[in-house]
Amino acid sequence: MKMKLVIGFMLLAGITLSSCKKQYTCVCTGQNEFVDYEGTTVIQATPKNAESTCKAQEGTAQAGVQTTCALAD
Repeated sequence: MKMKLVIGFMLLAGITLSSCKKQYTCVCTGQNEFVDYEGTTVIQATPKNAESTCKAQEGTAQAGVQTTCALAD
């Protein structure tokens, strides 16, 4: 019985800690014949939300440069 209680507590702690918000760096880059663009944004979120928030920043940046974004390693 004690072992089940310990395992249950460890699972609960693992789930709780894995859903904590952390800081992630989103790096967006792009270029055209005139401009090289690189921008970073710090995102405070859960891992799943950080990825979707970063990808939502893709698009057209300064000077019409099409950008792609990804979380930094």
